[in-house]
Parts: sequence; C-alpha cells; structure tokens
Amino acid sequence: MGLGRWSKSRANEEINMKKLDYCLFCGPEMEPKDKMVMSGLFAWGEVFKQHGGKYEFSPNLTREAMEQWDIIHTNYTSGNPSYLAAIRKVLGWNSSTLVVANVDHALLMHGTMDPWVAKQMLNLADMVFCVEEKTTAKMEDWLERKVYCIPHPVAVDEIAKYRLEIPEVPVLSCQHHRYFNTWDPYFYVVQELKKREWNVRAVLQNFYLDGRPPVAINAMFDDVLERTDYPSFIKRAAESAWNFDLTPDYTFGRGIVDFAALDIPTVGSKSISAMRRIWPELAFDYSDIRGMVKAFEKLFGEPDFCQRMTDQGNERAKYYDFAHSYKRMKKAIEETRDEISTRKRG
Repeated sequence: MGLGRWSKSRANEEINMKKLDYCLFCGPEMEPKDKMVMSGLFAWGEVFKQHGGKYEFSPNLTREAMEQWDIIHTNYTSGNPSYLAAIRKVLGWNSSTLVVANVDHALLMHGTMDPWVAKQMLNLADMVFCVEEKTTAKMEDWLERKVYCIPHPVAVDEIAKYRLEIPEVPVLSCQHHRYFNTWDPYFYVVQELKKREWNVRAVLQNFYLDGRPPVAINAMFDDVLERTDYPSFIKRAAESAWNFDLTPDYTFGRGIVDFAALDIPTVGSKSISAMRRIWPELAFDYSDIRGMVKAFEKLFGEPDFCQRMTDQGNERAKYYDFAHSYKRMKKAIEETRDEISTRKRG
C-alpha cells in the first residue's frame, strides 16, 4: 500500500471499490493448524477469506510485506506487548496500512497487564477493539480514545452441521473455566435436579487445572472430560441436550454461541456478554443456585419453552456469524479512516 494517510475521499473510494486484505501478525507458533478455524481470534482470517480479499497469518516484520495489506491486526496481551511498537516502527505514521489491535483479556484477568505499558502500546494502533462491553468501556476511558466492541467471529453455519439427535439419557454439559475452577455451582444445581428425579447425565467439559485438583472431581459428576482441541469439543458438545456455563468474570462467551448454533439452550452467567444477547431469560448471577434450578426445571418440564429457547438461540447466534462480523469490522475501519483523515486536515 504505502500511499500515505488517507484523504476522506480516498478512504471512501478505496473501501467501496475493493474488498479488504487482512493480515494477523502473530508468532509462528500461534498459526492455527486446523484447515478452517471456526471461532475466536484466528477465525478473522476465515472471515476475510470468505467476505474480504486475501488474508495471511504472518510473523513477517518488513515494510514491504506489511504494506501489501489493508489491515495488520495483532492481539495485545501481557505476553507480547512489544508487537505494536515493532509494527509501528516499521510502518511509521504515514502508511495507508491500518494497524488494528484488540484486547482479549476478560475483565478479571486485567491484573496480568501493566496498565501504563498497555496505554503506551495500544495508542500506537490506529484502531483498538475489545470483544465484550465492560472491557471496552474500561479501556476506552483509560486510553482516552474510541475503542470498539467487536466480538470475535463464530462459524455459525458450519457449526450447525454438527447437530445431533438428543440421546436417550440427555447430557447436561457443564463448562469448566480453569482460571476460576468453576465446577461447584454446577454440582449444587445438578444435585437439586436429581432430587426431582430428572433423568440427566451431568458431564464436566474441558476440565483443566495447573496442578492437582483440590477435590476428587470425578466424584462430583457423571463424567469428567479433559480439555481438547476445538473440532473435538464441538463434536462432544453436539451430544448435549442442554449447556451450563458459569464464570464470575465478564467475558464474550463464544462457547455460548457454539451451543446456540448447535440448537442447544444454555443456562449461564449474566456476566457473559453472549448470554445477555442470546438468552437473557436464562442468565443469572454466578451464585443464584435457586434461579438456575428453576430455569432448568422449565427447560426440562416445558417442551414449548425449551423449543422457543432453541429457536431463539439459533436466530440470535447469527449476530456473530462471519458475514455480520465482517460488516462490523469494515464499518469500524471506515470510521477509523475517516477520523484519521479529519484529524490530518485539522
């Protein structure tokens, strides 16, 4: 690219005449091995492949390599704070390649980031986005600039191909979040349901801890399945009748979208952004055991309600699909280009 910062007319002309070319700058060890990434940060490549122009995952830090792209995107974490400084040093401030950074860290994980370093580094990007609302507001105030809320994409249509019939003994999938070792609310809810003689098999999914579990976790559930790769997780998830996803943190919740695409209703934390968007009727405080028990009683005992929640999930999951994700990203890029050109003229 390398044609200087945009005038407003050039920005609008370019954005309308061609589809955007995209590069995710990352370490070579991070490049995805799956043929198609269906969800999360690395799914942006597939989004641009399907709806934009060309795309690449690249660690190539040369001006010639970088300026062939409309967008250079990097995921800012406490482990790679220097990426943005390196990219900006190569491109300078007069390149037409847009530098985009996102912050993936859920809100309660921000203690792993130095806020002063984050502010200095993120303000080297032309555009910054976060994936859920609370983090977006916090970072916008701290960086003193516009920060977009753009959830990572989910291949909703592709995931829907994995749908299965509900087994004779229905499975309740309980999602383990390793940072907070979230298993105990599931246990108490399931025990209440078993008192009511509901025929359900409770499975703790994606179990993973650094070190030995503090309790005999296998004694708490009908089955415990360890963390696995994403395609295998989707195949396991498709065997479920209902999903249960609790965390005390404020997160995007792409797993909620996965289950919605599979036609599987979720009872989950209201701190999860996707829960509030897709199933606000089934979203609860992390500690509201009685509320969650009542929600499952309604899903188990009222087929019409369960079907309505299934259909609602299927429809609202489309908000996160690749086409809508591309439109959100493209709109943010248009606005960023216009803001840059206005600032240059001023």
